[in-house]
Amino acid sequence: VVRPCVEYGDDRVCNAAKRCHWDTTAAPGSCQQLPCGRFENATMCALDVECTWSESESACVARTCHTIPTMCECQADARCFWSRAGGWSRCEEQVFGKCPTLDLVLLD
Repeated sequence: VVRPCVEYGDDRVCNAAKRCHWDTTAAPGSCQQLPCGRFENATMCALDVECTWSESESACVARTCHTIPTMCECQADARCFWSRAGGWSRCEEQVFGKCPTLDLVLLD
């Protein structure tokens, strides 16, 4: 039986629950359900484009660029870009793609 998030009284226990997070946007803080936490299976999770099913967590989680597995899906999402930096192909957040490479100069 899954407990409703609001029943968790502290941040440690709340954040340990798969579908919950400790919300501090209003005082006092409280345990709230994650946006994708309302879906209990992969079929229902797939109905929301902002969510994706995590096999490793057996839970519906927020879709981020890092969770997008293919180049086509990645490029279709305006928040993301397909990166081949460092010899690894992966989907990254656009915000990181706008950062120039870093040059370090060491002075004695």
